[in-house]
Amino acid sequence: MTKKIDGYFDYASATPCSESVLGVMKPFFIDEFYNPSALYSSSDKSKEAIKLARRTVAEHLGVRSSEVVFVSGCTEANNLAVHGIMEANPGGKIVISSIEHESVRQAVYQHSYSEAPVSENGIIDIDKLKALITDDVVLVSIIYVNNEIGVVQPLRKVARLIEKIKKSRGPNGRPLYLHTDAAQAPNVRSINRSALGVDLMSLNSAKVYGPKGSGCLYIDSSVAISPIQNGGGQEFGLRSGTENTAGIVGFAHALDLVCKARKQEADRLSLVQDHLESAVEALGCQVLAKKSDRSQAITSILLPGIDSETAVYKLDKLGFSVSSGSACHAKSGEKSHVLTSLGLSDEEAMRVVRISMGHQTTVESVDSLVRAIKQILA
Repeated sequence: MTKKIDGYFDYASATPCSESVLGVMKPFFIDEFYNPSALYSSSDKSKEAIKLARRTVAEHLGVRSSEVVFVSGCTEANNLAVHGIMEANPGGKIVISSIEHESVRQAVYQHSYSEAPVSENGIIDIDKLKALITDDVVLVSIIYVNNEIGVVQPLRKVARLIEKIKKSRGPNGRPLYLHTDAAQAPNVRSINRSALGVDLMSLNSAKVYGPKGSGCLYIDSSVAISPIQNGGGQEFGLRSGTENTAGIVGFAHALDLVCKARKQEADRLSLVQDHLESAVEALGCQVLAKKSDRSQAITSILLPGIDSETAVYKLDKLGFSVSSGSACHAKSGEKSHVLTSLGLSDEEAMRVVRISMGHQTTVESVDSLVRAIKQILA
Protein backbone atom coordinates (compact mmCIF):
# COMPACT_ATOMS: atom_id res chain seq x y z
CA MET A 1 0.00 0.00 0.00
CA THR A 2 1.30 3.47 -0.93
CA LYS A 3 2.58 5.44 2.05
CA LYS A 4 0.52 8.52 2.95
CA ILE A 5 2.52 11.69 2.37
CA ASP A 6 0.07 14.46 3.27
CA GLY A 7 2.89 16.90 4.06
CA TYR A 8 4.75 16.33 0.79
CA PHE A 9 4.67 19.30 -1.60
CA ASP A 10 7.68 18.62 -3.80
CA TYR A 11 6.22 16.45 -6.57
CA ALA A 12 8.13 18.45 -9.19
CA SER A 13 11.30 17.02 -7.65
CA ALA A 14 10.28 13.37 -7.26
CA THR A 15 7.12 11.27 -7.30
CA PRO A 16 6.43 7.97 -5.52
CA CYS A 17 6.16 4.81 -7.61
CA SER A 18 2.72 3.28 -7.61
CA GLU A 19 2.20 -0.35 -6.61
CA SER A 20 1.22 -1.26 -10.16
CA VAL A 21 4.46 0.23 -11.53
CA LEU A 22 6.51 -1.77 -9.05
CA GLY A 23 4.47 -4.84 -10.00
CA VAL A 24 5.34 -4.69 -13.70
CA MET A 25 9.01 -4.05 -12.90
CA LYS A 26 9.56 -6.86 -10.40
CA PRO A 27 9.89 -9.82 -12.84
CA PHE A 28 12.80 -8.11 -14.60
CA PHE A 29 14.79 -7.99 -11.38
CA ILE A 30 14.31 -11.69 -10.63
CA ASP A 31 12.96 -14.24 -13.12
CA GLU A 32 13.48 -12.21 -16.31
CA PHE A 33 16.81 -10.62 -15.38
CA TYR A 34 18.45 -11.47 -18.71
CA ASN A 35 20.36 -9.05 -20.91
CA PRO A 36 17.89 -8.07 -23.66
CA SER A 37 20.75 -7.85 -26.18
CA ALA A 38 21.65 -11.52 -25.70
CA LEU A 39 21.00 -13.99 -28.54
CA TYR A 40 19.64 -16.90 -26.48
CA SER A 41 15.91 -17.43 -26.06
CA SER A 42 15.90 -16.77 -22.29
CA SER A 43 16.24 -13.04 -23.08
CA ASP A 44 13.21 -12.99 -25.39
CA LYS A 45 10.79 -11.75 -22.73
CA SER A 46 13.10 -8.84 -21.91
CA LYS A 47 13.38 -7.95 -25.60
CA GLU A 48 9.62 -8.10 -26.03
CA ALA A 49 8.99 -6.06 -22.88
CA ILE A 50 11.22 -3.25 -24.15
CA LYS A 51 9.53 -3.40 -27.55
CA LEU A 52 6.09 -3.07 -25.96
CA ALA A 53 7.28 -0.28 -23.65
CA ARG A 54 8.68 1.63 -26.62
CA ARG A 55 5.37 1.23 -28.44
CA THR A 56 3.44 2.51 -25.41
CA VAL A 57 5.58 5.64 -25.09
CA ALA A 58 5.44 6.23 -28.85
CA GLU A 59 1.64 6.01 -28.86
CA HIS A 60 1.32 8.72 -26.21
CA LEU A 61 3.77 10.92 -28.11
CA GLY A 62 2.07 10.19 -31.43
CA VAL A 63 5.35 9.10 -33.05
CA ARG A 64 7.01 5.96 -34.44
CA SER A 65 8.56 3.49 -32.01
CA SER A 66 11.89 3.86 -33.81
CA GLU A 67 11.93 7.54 -32.75
CA VAL A 68 11.93 6.76 -29.00
CA VAL A 69 15.36 6.35 -27.40
CA PHE A 70 15.40 5.14 -23.79
CA VAL A 71 17.88 6.88 -21.47
CA SER A 72 18.43 7.35 -17.73
CA GLY A 73 16.28 10.47 -17.39
CA CYS A 74 15.92 14.05 -18.58
CA THR A 75 19.45 15.12 -17.71
CA GLU A 76 20.86 12.49 -20.06
CA ALA A 77 18.15 13.16 -22.65
CA ASN A 78 18.91 16.88 -22.62
CA ASN A 79 22.64 16.24 -22.93
CA LEU A 80 22.10 13.82 -25.82
CA ALA A 81 19.89 16.38 -27.57
CA VAL A 82 22.39 19.22 -27.17
CA HIS A 83 25.73 17.45 -27.62
CA GLY A 84 24.38 14.97 -30.17
CA ILE A 85 22.99 17.70 -32.41
CA MET A 86 26.16 19.77 -32.17
CA GLU A 87 28.38 16.76 -32.87
CA ALA A 88 26.40 16.00 -36.02
CA ASN A 89 26.25 19.65 -37.10
CA PRO A 90 29.73 21.12 -36.47
CA GLY A 91 30.01 24.89 -36.39
CA GLY A 92 26.38 25.31 -35.46
CA LYS A 93 24.97 27.46 -32.68
CA ILE A 94 22.19 27.05 -30.10
CA VAL A 95 19.46 29.32 -28.76
CA ILE A 96 17.76 28.58 -25.44
CA SER A 97 15.34 30.46 -23.23
CA SER A 98 16.70 32.23 -20.15
CA ILE A 99 14.71 29.87 -17.88
CA GLU A 100 15.92 26.46 -19.04
CA HIS A 101 16.61 23.61 -16.64
CA GLU A 102 20.16 23.49 -15.37
CA SER A 103 20.93 20.33 -17.38
CA VAL A 104 20.28 22.21 -20.62
CA ARG A 105 22.19 25.28 -19.46
CA GLN A 106 25.26 23.30 -18.42
CA ALA A 107 25.22 21.42 -21.73
CA VAL A 108 25.04 24.52 -23.94
CA TYR A 109 27.86 26.23 -22.03
CA GLN A 110 30.20 23.93 -23.95
CA HIS A 111 29.00 25.32 -27.29
CA SER A 112 28.26 28.66 -28.93
CA TYR A 113 24.86 29.75 -27.64
CA SER A 114 22.60 32.69 -26.83
CA GLU A 115 19.63 33.14 -24.49
CA ALA A 116 16.21 34.47 -25.43
CA PRO A 117 14.59 36.50 -22.64
CA VAL A 118 11.18 35.94 -21.09
CA SER A 119 8.61 38.42 -19.86
CA GLU A 120 7.97 39.16 -16.17
CA ASN A 121 5.35 36.42 -16.42
CA GLY A 122 7.88 33.90 -17.70
CA ILE A 123 6.74 33.68 -21.34
CA ILE A 124 9.30 33.55 -24.14
CA ASP A 125 9.58 36.74 -26.21
CA ILE A 126 8.96 35.40 -29.73
CA ASP A 127 10.27 38.50 -31.51
CA LYS A 128 13.53 38.47 -29.57
CA LEU A 129 13.82 34.72 -30.08
CA LYS A 130 13.42 35.23 -33.83
CA ALA A 131 16.19 37.85 -33.87
CA LEU A 132 18.59 35.39 -32.22
CA ILE A 133 18.03 32.59 -34.74
CA THR A 134 20.75 33.50 -37.18
CA ASP A 135 21.73 31.38 -40.18
CA ASP A 136 24.24 29.35 -38.15
CA VAL A 137 21.76 28.29 -35.43
CA VAL A 138 20.90 24.58 -35.66
CA LEU A 139 19.12 23.99 -32.34
CA VAL A 140 16.51 25.90 -30.33
CA SER A 141 15.67 24.46 -26.90
CA ILE A 142 12.63 25.78 -25.02
CA ILE A 143 11.40 24.14 -21.82
CA TYR A 144 7.73 23.10 -22.06
CA VAL A 145 6.62 23.43 -18.42
CA ASN A 146 9.11 25.28 -16.24
CA ASN A 147 10.20 23.25 -13.24
CA GLU A 148 10.41 26.23 -10.87
CA ILE A 149 7.43 28.43 -11.71
CA GLY A 150 5.24 26.09 -13.76
CA VAL A 151 4.89 28.44 -16.74
CA VAL A 152 3.80 26.67 -19.94
CA GLN A 153 5.55 27.95 -23.05
CA PRO A 154 3.66 28.41 -26.35
CA LEU A 155 5.62 25.68 -28.13
CA ARG A 156 3.27 25.51 -31.10
CA LYS A 157 3.90 29.21 -31.73
CA VAL A 158 7.66 28.66 -31.47
CA ALA A 159 7.39 25.67 -33.82
CA ARG A 160 5.63 27.79 -36.45
CA LEU A 161 8.49 30.29 -36.25
CA ILE A 162 11.03 27.49 -36.65
CA GLU A 163 9.20 26.10 -39.68
CA LYS A 164 9.11 29.52 -41.32
CA ILE A 165 12.86 29.98 -40.79
CA LYS A 166 13.56 26.48 -42.11
CA LYS A 167 11.72 27.27 -45.35
CA SER A 168 13.60 30.54 -45.75
CA ARG A 169 16.92 28.70 -45.53
CA GLY A 170 16.09 26.53 -48.48
CA PRO A 171 17.18 22.94 -49.20
CA ASN A 172 20.90 23.76 -48.99
CA GLY A 173 20.78 25.73 -45.74
CA ARG A 174 21.66 24.49 -42.27
CA PRO A 175 19.09 22.31 -40.53
CA LEU A 176 17.15 23.81 -37.62
CA TYR A 177 15.63 21.70 -34.84
CA LEU A 178 13.33 22.45 -31.92
CA HIS A 179 13.90 20.58 -28.66
CA THR A 180 11.88 20.73 -25.46
CA ASP A 181 12.45 19.46 -21.94
CA ALA A 182 8.98 18.13 -21.12
CA ALA A 183 9.78 16.52 -17.76
CA GLN A 184 7.04 18.40 -15.88
CA ALA A 185 4.38 18.13 -18.58
CA PRO A 186 2.81 14.63 -18.79
CA ASN A 187 0.78 14.79 -15.57
CA VAL A 188 -1.15 17.89 -16.64
CA ARG A 189 -0.43 18.66 -20.33
CA SER A 190 -0.54 16.86 -23.67
CA ILE A 191 2.77 15.51 -24.91
CA ASN A 192 1.53 14.81 -28.43
CA ARG A 193 4.36 15.64 -30.80
CA SER A 194 2.14 16.92 -33.62
CA ALA A 195 0.30 19.30 -31.31
CA LEU A 196 3.59 20.72 -30.04
CA GLY A 197 5.56 20.71 -33.29
CA VAL A 198 8.90 19.74 -31.73
CA ASP A 199 11.70 17.66 -33.26
CA LEU A 200 13.09 16.35 -29.97
CA MET A 201 11.45 15.90 -26.54
CA SER A 202 12.94 14.82 -23.21
CA LEU A 203 10.85 12.88 -20.66
CA ASN A 204 11.66 11.68 -17.14
CA SER A 205 10.18 8.63 -15.43
CA ALA A 206 10.76 10.06 -11.94
CA LYS A 207 8.27 12.89 -12.58
CA VAL A 208 5.41 10.58 -13.63
CA TYR A 209 5.30 8.18 -10.67
CA GLY A 210 7.81 5.86 -12.30
CA PRO A 211 11.25 4.67 -11.19
CA LYS A 212 14.21 7.01 -11.00
CA GLY A 213 16.96 6.43 -13.53
CA SER A 214 14.72 6.04 -16.57
CA GLY A 215 13.24 8.23 -19.28
CA CYS A 216 13.49 8.85 -23.00
CA LEU A 217 14.39 11.25 -25.76
CA TYR A 218 12.03 11.46 -28.72
CA ILE A 219 14.06 12.17 -31.86
CA ASP A 220 12.26 12.82 -35.14
CA SER A 221 13.57 10.60 -37.92
CA SER A 222 14.65 13.67 -39.90
CA VAL A 223 17.07 14.83 -37.18
CA ALA A 224 20.83 14.49 -37.76
CA ILE A 225 22.23 13.47 -34.37
CA SER A 226 25.29 11.60 -33.10
CA PRO A 227 25.73 9.42 -29.99
CA ILE A 228 27.58 10.93 -27.06
CA GLN A 229 28.66 7.62 -25.53
CA ASN A 230 29.98 4.57 -27.35
CA GLY A 231 29.76 0.85 -26.73
CA GLY A 232 27.48 -1.93 -27.88
CA GLY A 233 25.23 0.24 -30.02
CA GLN A 234 21.99 -0.24 -28.11
CA GLU A 235 19.03 2.10 -28.63
CA PHE A 236 19.54 2.46 -32.38
CA GLY A 237 23.21 3.21 -31.82
CA LEU A 238 22.43 6.38 -29.86
CA ARG A 239 22.67 5.14 -26.27
CA SER A 240 25.12 2.28 -25.75
CA GLY A 241 24.91 0.22 -22.57
CA THR A 242 22.83 -2.72 -21.34
CA GLU A 243 19.19 -1.69 -21.35
CA ASN A 244 17.55 -1.06 -17.98
CA THR A 245 14.63 -3.37 -18.71
CA ALA A 246 12.88 -2.93 -15.36
CA GLY A 247 13.27 0.85 -15.49
CA ILE A 248 12.06 1.05 -19.08
CA VAL A 249 9.01 -1.12 -18.39
CA GLY A 250 8.21 0.85 -15.23
CA PHE A 251 8.56 4.18 -17.02
CA ALA A 252 6.28 3.17 -19.88
CA HIS A 253 3.63 1.83 -17.50
CA ALA A 254 3.77 4.96 -15.32
CA LEU A 255 3.54 7.26 -18.34
CA ASP A 256 0.58 5.27 -19.64
CA LEU A 257 -1.23 5.68 -16.32
CA VAL A 258 -0.70 9.45 -15.99
CA CYS A 259 -1.56 10.15 -19.63
CA LYS A 260 -4.83 8.24 -19.37
CA ALA A 261 -5.75 10.06 -16.14
CA ARG A 262 -4.41 13.46 -17.23
CA LYS A 263 -7.60 15.43 -17.76
CA GLN A 264 -9.24 14.26 -14.56
CA GLU A 265 -6.10 14.88 -12.50
CA ALA A 266 -5.43 18.27 -14.09
CA ASP A 267 -8.99 19.40 -13.37
CA ARG A 268 -8.72 18.19 -9.78
CA LEU A 269 -5.37 19.88 -9.20
CA SER A 270 -6.64 23.11 -10.74
CA LEU A 271 -9.21 23.39 -7.94
CA VAL A 272 -6.59 22.53 -5.31
CA GLN A 273 -4.17 25.09 -6.76
CA ASP A 274 -6.81 27.84 -6.79
CA HIS A 275 -7.54 27.09 -3.14
CA LEU A 276 -3.85 27.18 -2.24
CA GLU A 277 -3.13 30.43 -4.05
CA SER A 278 -6.08 32.28 -2.57
CA ALA A 279 -5.02 31.16 0.89
CA VAL A 280 -1.34 32.14 0.61
CA GLU A 281 -2.20 35.50 -0.96
CA ALA A 282 -4.35 36.19 2.11
CA LEU A 283 -1.15 35.74 4.15
CA GLY A 284 0.66 38.41 2.11
CA CYS A 285 2.49 36.05 -0.25
CA GLN A 286 2.83 36.80 -3.96
CA VAL A 287 2.12 34.08 -6.53
CA LEU A 288 4.70 34.27 -9.30
CA ALA A 289 3.71 34.37 -12.99
CA LYS A 290 0.06 34.22 -11.98
CA LYS A 291 -1.15 35.81 -15.23
CA SER A 292 0.51 33.14 -17.37
CA ASP A 293 -0.68 29.73 -18.50
CA ARG A 294 0.80 27.53 -15.77
CA SER A 295 0.93 23.92 -14.68
CA GLN A 296 -1.85 23.07 -12.24
CA ALA A 297 0.77 21.22 -10.18
CA ILE A 298 3.36 23.98 -9.55
CA THR A 299 2.99 27.21 -7.59
CA SER A 300 5.91 29.42 -6.59
CA ILE A 301 5.35 32.09 -3.96
CA LEU A 302 7.34 35.10 -2.79
CA LEU A 303 7.31 35.08 1.00
CA PRO A 304 7.16 38.31 3.04
CA GLY A 305 10.02 38.80 5.48
CA ILE A 306 11.64 35.35 5.47
CA ASP A 307 14.22 33.75 3.19
CA SER A 308 13.38 30.50 1.43
CA GLU A 309 16.11 28.42 3.08
CA THR A 310 14.81 29.32 6.54
CA ALA A 311 11.23 28.74 5.42
CA VAL A 312 12.04 25.30 4.00
CA TYR A 313 13.84 24.35 7.23
CA LYS A 314 11.00 25.56 9.49
CA LEU A 315 8.30 23.91 7.38
CA ASP A 316 10.28 20.68 7.41
CA LYS A 317 10.29 20.78 11.21
CA LEU A 318 6.51 21.11 11.07
CA GLY A 319 6.22 18.09 8.77
CA PHE A 320 5.99 19.75 5.35
CA SER A 321 8.31 19.31 2.37
CA VAL A 322 8.59 22.23 -0.04
CA SER A 323 11.46 23.41 -2.22
CA SER A 324 13.49 26.58 -2.55
CA GLY A 325 13.35 26.71 -6.35
CA SER A 326 14.71 23.73 -8.27
CA ALA A 327 15.70 20.78 -6.09
CA CYS A 328 18.35 19.93 -8.70
CA HIS A 329 20.59 22.70 -7.36
CA ALA A 330 18.84 23.74 -4.14
CA LYS A 331 21.91 22.94 -2.04
CA SER A 332 24.10 25.40 -3.94
CA GLY A 333 22.60 28.40 -2.16
CA GLU A 334 22.80 30.40 -5.40
CA LYS A 335 19.96 32.61 -6.57
CA SER A 336 17.76 31.12 -9.27
CA HIS A 337 18.36 32.23 -12.86
CA VAL A 338 14.68 31.53 -13.50
CA LEU A 339 13.53 33.97 -10.83
CA THR A 340 15.95 36.73 -11.80
CA SER A 341 14.81 36.30 -15.43
CA LEU A 342 11.35 37.36 -14.24
CA GLY A 343 12.84 40.61 -12.97
CA LEU A 344 13.02 39.68 -9.28
CA SER A 345 15.86 41.25 -7.34
CA ASP A 346 18.51 39.01 -5.81
CA GLU A 347 16.94 39.58 -2.40
CA GLU A 348 13.46 38.69 -3.65
CA ALA A 349 14.75 35.57 -5.43
CA MET A 350 16.03 34.31 -2.09
CA ARG A 351 12.52 34.54 -0.60
CA VAL A 352 10.75 32.22 -3.05
CA VAL A 353 9.54 28.71 -2.29
CA ARG A 354 8.04 26.22 -4.74
CA ILE A 355 4.97 24.24 -3.78
CA SER A 356 4.36 21.35 -6.17
CA MET A 357 1.38 19.04 -5.96
CA GLY A 358 0.40 15.56 -7.04
CA HIS A 359 -1.77 12.51 -6.51
CA GLN A 360 -2.03 12.76 -2.73
CA THR A 361 -2.45 16.53 -2.53
CA THR A 362 -5.91 17.57 -1.36
CA VAL A 363 -7.65 20.74 -0.21
CA GLU A 364 -7.29 19.41 3.34
CA SER A 365 -3.53 18.88 3.04
CA VAL A 366 -3.20 22.35 1.50
CA ASP A 367 -5.07 23.84 4.46
CA SER A 368 -2.57 22.18 6.80
CA LEU A 369 0.34 23.60 4.81
CA VAL A 370 -1.16 27.09 4.80
CA ARG A 371 -1.55 26.97 8.59
CA ALA A 372 2.13 26.04 8.83
CA ILE A 373 3.13 28.89 6.52
CA LYS A 374 1.09 31.30 8.64
CA GLN A 375 2.92 30.01 11.71
CA ILE A 376 6.42 30.57 10.28
CA LEU A 377 5.46 34.05 9.03
CA ALA A 378 4.20 35.13 12.45
